[in-house]
Amino acid sequence: MMKINSIIKKQRIDNVLNSSKELPYEEKMSRIYDFLREEENERKAEHDDIGAFIETKKELPSKQRAFELINFYYNKYAKNFGDNEYIVFLISRGVEFRHYQSSISSVWRQISIDKIKEVSFSSTNLQTGEYIEVEVNENIDLESIEVEKSDTFHVPDFWFGDRNERQTIDATMIRVAQWCNISGFDPYWRRLFHETDIATVFQTEDRYMQLQWLYSMCRSEKAINLMQSKLQLSLDILALGDYKIGLPWRFNSYHHKTGDRIPSTSTFIAASLIFCIIRLGQKEKYKELLASAKEFVLRAQGEKGGWKACSFYKKPSIETTALCIHALALLNYDECLYAIKEGANWLIGEQDPWGLWFEDSNYFVSSPFLTVLVLDSLEISDGNTKSLTFDFDFQIQQLAVGKPAVHIENQYVFHQPQIGVVGTRAIAKENSFRQLISADNRLNSLISELEVLIQRTKEKAQEPEEFIALSEVAKAYKAASIGNLDAAKELLIASGESTVGLAKELKLDNILKLLE
Repeated sequence: MMKINSIIKKQRIDNVLNSSKELPYEEKMSRIYDFLREEENERKAEHDDIGAFIETKKELPSKQRAFELINFYYNKYAKNFGDNEYIVFLISRGVEFRHYQSSISSVWRQISIDKIKEVSFSSTNLQTGEYIEVEVNENIDLESIEVEKSDTFHVPDFWFGDRNERQTIDATMIRVAQWCNISGFDPYWRRLFHETDIATVFQTEDRYMQLQWLYSMCRSEKAINLMQSKLQLSLDILALGDYKIGLPWRFNSYHHKTGDRIPSTSTFIAASLIFCIIRLGQKEKYKELLASAKEFVLRAQGEKGGWKACSFYKKPSIETTALCIHALALLNYDECLYAIKEGANWLIGEQDPWGLWFEDSNYFVSSPFLTVLVLDSLEISDGNTKSLTFDFDFQIQQLAVGKPAVHIENQYVFHQPQIGVVGTRAIAKENSFRQLISADNRLNSLISELEVLIQRTKEKAQEPEEFIALSEVAKAYKAASIGNLDAAKELLIASGESTVGLAKELKLDNILKLLE
């Protein structure tokens, strides 16, 4: 169980390091090597133990084989917070949550206290310089130290994820709290809501990362109820798409060597949007977009049943195929049944010899998260929507929402007033700026000005159109950083007239020169 492995392993590492401080270098390194060899032997023994267990289950059907391995692995070897996706799965399939509730709660509590202890001795008031000492004991009330009002430096989050869990680990934690009915950590969840900076999320140009964060949150009813306003704002931003192309799953990518523009599509984007729109109760608002997305997803299915994440990828994606099944089932299970069944059959064929799912070409999704996503898809395919890790029939309590964008002939017409003027063409004259800015100092000045423009755009952003403008400016910054000034210019134009006006206001001359 994680309660043993994560805490004891940390204690063992600390003990090795602390006990070796005063030793001669050779002896110190010998102890460290001994520890590493012991760790490697433990990993090999774990691998052999799991392999032997799987050998006894290899004749079981696909879903049952996965269940048996997950149950065995979680109870004996689970180490990381990301592994808690498995406990959500087990409870959703009938395992009694009380069996895990107290142990998980005690682990979280111990780790949260340890985290606070690690920094409490050095806490200071950043404004006055006054030394602050937080007395921490095993009976500490998290409400009493005001986690919600404290920054993550002085009162850190007690959880963390690996690189391939960066966009999903927060949702996993909230899902575990929901399914195990764990109380006492609400200050952390409330702080998560307050500290989720939509401007920062959408400062990256990677729509995959943006949508993975959004759809993982939308797989938790607790997260939806906690963060509804921010999730809906994120959806509104992503649903706008490229202002010149119209549909969010259509975009221009750029060749990594030549910089040539490549018209592209993404089934991942379309399926994620369908799922999030329905989960956030926005079907009526995005009725026409949903119809277009459904048609696109059904056309994009491969001959063997899988879906590619993007049109320029060579083979189907496990994550995208699982998402397409989720999306189509939520839209209309009966109408899309053939596509759903074909996708499920392809997923079964991608199950690894141990009984789980792993995508080695996808650096942004962990095996526990992906496996649970796939197993939910297989249940959906079989028509069993009552044994999933999310409530298939969930109905959100709607917040007040503004007037939606109107979808006309694959283009969006934005209602007045237009803030950020995304959707309004901003025409720039032909220029020879690429030739004029060959010197490194001019290019560096342009990049510095783009950093200033990003920061000021971020500070002003409140409406979906303004966040889209921020995303375009961030893309322009990245293009300029690799010397692709034509792309940088095009992206700045795409950000809208308000961005140009802000550049004028800030007297960012190199940006204005680029746009001449």
